[in-house]
Amino acid sequence: MIEWLQNDASIQLLKNIAMVLFFVVFSGVVLWLLLRKNSEIRRWSRIPLEDSAVHDQSHPKDEDGQSP
Repeated sequence: MIEWLQNDASIQLLKNIAMVLFFVVFSGVVLWLLLRKNSEIRRWSRIPLEDSAVHDQSHPKDEDGQSP
């Protein structure tokens, strides 16, 4: 295995595979975002500003009422 990895051609092959894999995943994420409805993206943008009960339950508070 080590001898195969030390070969310059195999390193170049691994670099090319990694680059293609990165490009495919990146393109897939961009395409997925472009196909989302604008209303859904706006809802996502408001998530950090919402104060909901679900958010309060996900972060337990100590005796003083402070989040850790």
